[in-house]
Amino acid sequence: MREVRPATTARLHIRKPGAQFRHIFFAAVTLLALCHLSSARATSRQAVCSLAGTVLNEESRKPVQGVTVYIPELKRLVISQADGSFLVENLPSGIYRAGFSCTGFMSQAHRVVLQRGETSVLEITLAPSIIEMEAITVTGTPRAQNPLETTQTVDVLAGRSLRRESSGSLGQTLRSFSGVDAITTGANMGKPVIRGLSGKRVRVLSNGVPMEYQQFGVRHAPYLDPMNAARIELVRGPASVLYGSDALGGVINVIPRPIPSSPGARTSLRGSASGQYYSNNAEKTGQLGLQGTAGSCGFFALLTRRQAGNITSPGVATFGKTGIKGDPKFSGELDHTDFEQISGSFGVGRRGPAGALSVYYDFWRNQGNFLLPSGGPLGNNLENDELRIEGRFTAGPVDFRPLFNYQRNLRQANPPGKGRSELPGAIVREMRRDVYTTRLEGLHSAGKLLSGTFGAELAFHDQVTSGDEPLTPSANIKNFAAYLFEEIVHGPWVVTAGARIDHRRVAARPNPNLNLPDIAAGEDAAVLENIYTSFSGSVGGSWHPLANLALTFNLGRGFRAPDVFELHAFGEHGGVLAFQVGDPNLRPETSLNTDISLRWRSPRLKANIALYRNAIDNYIFLLNDSGRQLDENTTGRPVYSTRQTDAVLKGLDLGFQVSLTPWLAWRNSYSMVNGTNRLTAAELPLMSPDRVNWAVVVSPGQLGPLQSPRIALKLKHTWAKKSAGVYEPFAQFDFDIPFGVASTSAYTLLDLDFGFDLQVGADYITVNIGVLNLANKGYRDFLDTYKGYAMSPGRNIYIKLSTPFNLI
Repeated sequence: MREVRPATTARLHIRKPGAQFRHIFFAAVTLLALCHLSSARATSRQAVCSLAGTVLNEESRKPVQGVTVYIPELKRLVISQADGSFLVENLPSGIYRAGFSCTGFMSQAHRVVLQRGETSVLEITLAPSIIEMEAITVTGTPRAQNPLETTQTVDVLAGRSLRRESSGSLGQTLRSFSGVDAITTGANMGKPVIRGLSGKRVRVLSNGVPMEYQQFGVRHAPYLDPMNAARIELVRGPASVLYGSDALGGVINVIPRPIPSSPGARTSLRGSASGQYYSNNAEKTGQLGLQGTAGSCGFFALLTRRQAGNITSPGVATFGKTGIKGDPKFSGELDHTDFEQISGSFGVGRRGPAGALSVYYDFWRNQGNFLLPSGGPLGNNLENDELRIEGRFTAGPVDFRPLFNYQRNLRQANPPGKGRSELPGAIVREMRRDVYTTRLEGLHSAGKLLSGTFGAELAFHDQVTSGDEPLTPSANIKNFAAYLFEEIVHGPWVVTAGARIDHRRVAARPNPNLNLPDIAAGEDAAVLENIYTSFSGSVGGSWHPLANLALTFNLGRGFRAPDVFELHAFGEHGGVLAFQVGDPNLRPETSLNTDISLRWRSPRLKANIALYRNAIDNYIFLLNDSGRQLDENTTGRPVYSTRQTDAVLKGLDLGFQVSLTPWLAWRNSYSMVNGTNRLTAAELPLMSPDRVNWAVVVSPGQLGPLQSPRIALKLKHTWAKKSAGVYEPFAQFDFDIPFGVASTSAYTLLDLDFGFDLQVGADYITVNIGVLNLANKGYRDFLDTYKGYAMSPGRNIYIKLSTPFNLI
């Protein structure tokens, strides 16, 4: 049995990107310059293609200005002019999908055939509609597709919808979708939950590349700001064929804005400014953007800063005053829930018919506090850097996409009672992970019948842990994967099939502070290494008896390899308020998911109903061993032991938007999931409660100077939820601790949102004003990790502004 040994003191500081990172960045810029020269020579010898056309209002036949024309496979985007015309130049030949979307109209997707040296001309007619829907998705599919046709359920958040829903956390931003929830800790920590699965079972992507944010902890949320994204795409169900380990529950792809281009290779320079304010915690956000083009080259830059004070919850009576079991320990202003954050996103590249090369750099910095049950703070410093180099070149019928990605993820924590004001001097735990990913992917088309993608990927993870209180050892992870995913389109039928193999080696380094390996218990060096070889696959189909109707089916096998933390954790983990113990003998999780859905998309109605069953073998969970004591250091604290079982999740997602009149729409979504331990029949932990969202949306047309006004009244009802007992994180608040709860009661919240555009010169200011929890309802969300000792946030008034402006 392992015992805690005295730790050596490590000198800690907030690290900046090192010389290795800077050398990679400068090499990328040099490569970009060389690519520009070679591609320019190739272009002069090659006949280029163009896509041109006009967008008209289907009813009035008048031109539509401001339509977004997007070709995702080429990452090209233009906006239609005042006469409805658009032009996308300097394109390679091939077959692609182009999406056409504009506020107030139903989006469309069209298959575009580009012939060498020719200009393809389209006349697009868009039907007026107040229902919002995107035309194209690129996530979880062999190639870009219409979301109606995908064999898995996909949702897209982009444009004005993304600006309206975006907040400081990814999980909160996506909660309006059916089947999606969030594990929250304060205002900026929202961990996405898809159909009852979260953390290491939901793959968050940065432009298609798996993002590592040490997501093993309940309170470890993605290190990114949704305001920096151009699109967020969500896939429900396993997507391991394309994205490997951790994608067995679903995928969230955060896509940056494409490198800009301009017709006629003109020089341009545009800026943008955005801001948000939330009254509940005095959260202030400002963002500045810049983008420009010169010839066939382009760039963009975004800088975002957030600063927030303490959260305010409704001032209900506390346990200290009432003595009633279950009443919260804290209400009103919740101390130590403040944070400060800065992030940025930059991209530069050149695109042409002969090829393309782009370089992206993103960073994210957050210093904040967690409120502890004692009432004191726990300060933490979180950092993430990402460098991504993407290319494109054509060889015969295949469009190759080479990629190199580097990520540096850092997590530093103070001891309990030391807030963020004492960073970095008080840091006692540091976990850093450097991830290098190289991928070569090929996209192909064989006429109009067959298309798909294939690729190989190599990833290397280097995790280093240090500090006075290590929780997990340093380790290396190597993963090699190869995959193939194909699509056949024949009449009203679309059939997809894919397969993937992953080979992963996890090698931990000995750590005497963690008693690893535990020689006294018979462990030797073999316990430090785990090797997993896993196969994933999927087959799906969709049938379109009508142009607006689709019946889809998908059968997918996913997998998840155990993380270093789950294998070797040994120490007090503030994220679950317990002493946590890993298991080096864990086996990979494997899932078999069956998904059936019926969908309808038209100007008057968008609807989807999906039924699913996800059976997971070797499901990894934490068991609250209340009677287990490892040594005197764990006395009085729960001990969470890592265990495995077989599990099954069944559920229903229902959503629809119906246009009752040209200015009035009704939106409804319902989600339910039931997760069961198949060996004990007990419920699985961290399952989302049943939820229903209603919204009435009024879009009356122009109101004086206010253009595109939109008023939404939203009602959200969440059913009561009982915790899974000893399987539930924070279950001690239902048993051993007199205040707070682990199980929660039903509640209903009312929200209001009012948005409009205000023309200033040739540009527009987009405004959204609203109120969350309008009635200041006192409640506790089941997935709020503060529920054990504090109420969830009260009334929150917000205002969001954004405007573009021309510089050149």
